[in-house]
Amino acid sequence: MRLRLEKKVQHQAELGEWWQVSFHEKIEIWLGDLSKPGLGLQEDHRHRLFGNRDIDGVDGIIHNGARVNWLDDYEDLEAVNVHSTADILSGLSGMRIPCQLIYVSGGYLSPSQETHASIAKRLAPASGYDQTKFMSELLVNEYNQHLHRQGSSAPRARTVIPGFIVGTREEGIAHTEDFLWRFVYSIVRLRAIIEELGHLTVAGVDQVSELVSNVLFYPNDYESDPLTCLDGISASALCDIVSEKLNIPITRIRHDQWMQILRRNIENAEVDHPFSPVMQWFDENMWTENSLFLTSEISAAIEKSLEYMTLVGYLSTEKGDPNLKVDQTGVFRRS
Repeated sequence: MRLRLEKKVQHQAELGEWWQVSFHEKIEIWLGDLSKPGLGLQEDHRHRLFGNRDIDGVDGIIHNGARVNWLDDYEDLEAVNVHSTADILSGLSGMRIPCQLIYVSGGYLSPSQETHASIAKRLAPASGYDQTKFMSELLVNEYNQHLHRQGSSAPRARTVIPGFIVGTREEGIAHTEDFLWRFVYSIVRLRAIIEELGHLTVAGVDQVSELVSNVLFYPNDYESDPLTCLDGISASALCDIVSEKLNIPITRIRHDQWMQILRRNIENAEVDHPFSPVMQWFDENMWTENSLFLTSEISAAIEKSLEYMTLVGYLSTEKGDPNLKVDQTGVFRRS
């Protein structure tokens, strides 16, 4: 099992073009299950994670594991997305000197200093994914409040909430399953975009991973918590990039027109349409304040990702073919 997983990690890394031979000695694989108590870890691994840090311990935890499904309700996602966070916080609470925790959240991006109560009210009709990620954010906040009440000098857990994530600025290798590329797929098929659409919160995966690492190693450089990544580009700028890279015209039309055409396109598709699973979730925030990334670098990441999506056959300049199938051989995927 472990050998098979090592090969899977290497295969994914090679697809992502970041594999190095030296990683064989650096990467250590533990078998676990986020949906199970204690993260499904063996006792010795759990002891290393939450035991004495002076003896082969862990210096920091980046918790970004989650189940992403836009149609599942809260109960379906709770074990993986919420209980795992509670298990990690429980383990840290039992340590004499807890290590640093960075929780990578997702879903709803608060555009301002909203209270937890107002966010909870806003998310009442939202997807189970949004709700479970917010619940984990509340757990992390309560953990920090507990440390404060105890007068503890232990490092506070930090929360980073990225927006949509695209590939790197150099390689552009991205996930075809991600929301933004489902959206771009629809724009390309319809040759149109919603004219009312404003700001899109998006950044390159290298930008986000560097930010998360910096928060772990240099927490004092980042005052706000949670650290919400509201950076991105305008929908108009996105269309300009798509139009230039694929050499196709893109028309701006009203929201109701775009949705009507999209629904017809989905209904006529003989194979699963990429946008179908996220249709009801299509209501992301459009705010632009508190920039953390350079817009030029975000655009560069999108351009490279578009080149990759075209290279693997996910995006095509052939108009309106709802039955286009992508050869998944050698395509970077989560599963």
